[in-house]
Amino acid sequence: MILEVWQIIILVLFAGLSYVDAMSFMTGAYHNVVLTGIITGLVVGDFELGLIVGGTFQLLALGMAAIGGSSIPEYRSAAILVIALASMHGGVDVAQEYIVTFGIPVAAFTIQMDVIAKMCNSFFQGRIDQAVANRDLNKIRMFNVCGAIPLFLGRAIPVALGLIIGPSLVTLLNDYTPIWLINGFKIAGGVLPIVGFVVLLKYLPTKENFHFVILGFALSALFGLTTLGVAIVGAVVAVTIYKNSLEATPQATFTGLEGDDYDE
Repeated sequence: MILEVWQIIILVLFAGLSYVDAMSFMTGAYHNVVLTGIITGLVVGDFELGLIVGGTFQLLALGMAAIGGSSIPEYRSAAILVIALASMHGGVDVAQEYIVTFGIPVAAFTIQMDVIAKMCNSFFQGRIDQAVANRDLNKIRMFNVCGAIPLFLGRAIPVALGLIIGPSLVTLLNDYTPIWLINGFKIAGGVLPIVGFVVLLKYLPTKENFHFVILGFALSALFGLTTLGVAIVGAVVAVTIYKNSLEATPQATFTGLEGDDYDE
């Protein structure tokens, strides 16, 4: 399978717009990694591949946040590139391998692109401050739009380069990479989601609620529940605890003043 020109154009535009949405508009419509994977899968004609790759990167991104303007790996762009390349060379069968071979390096590369994009954006933000002082609404609008351009290009360029030179690189690697190394990439790709869970657990009050960790393990290991089943049990427990906390909260009561000297 070879991607058509219109598919490449849509994916490049989508990569840039999804990041602008995450950094600016924050509609939540499509900057989520799972949704990015699903939409990319629909564009390339492989919904299952998009869901698997998007879900894997979403789990890997758990606990990560660009706090205070810091730069983190951009897994949306990595998911788009991995799904596009995997759809041309085996689909779901090579997804885990491509996540490690191409996805992780691309996500790391976007950190540097993010730094450059934010530096360019800061230049336009300075111009906006001047325009605000001069009460020039036209320049405020113009520089706001200009500030979004480097954010867009910081994601569109890596994806465009990957889609253009990626297929040739994939063919080269397939010809010269030993089987044992490919199998190692597949195993590593399957383990990566655990990293996201570990990072998330570092932020959560795990020590105070370790009994729930044991409960989740027991439901999965002993009773064979799937992730969805464990999540449903967790949701029921959370709602029960929340309702009990509401009932335990003392209600404020108001009583009138009686027996006061002013009554007379």
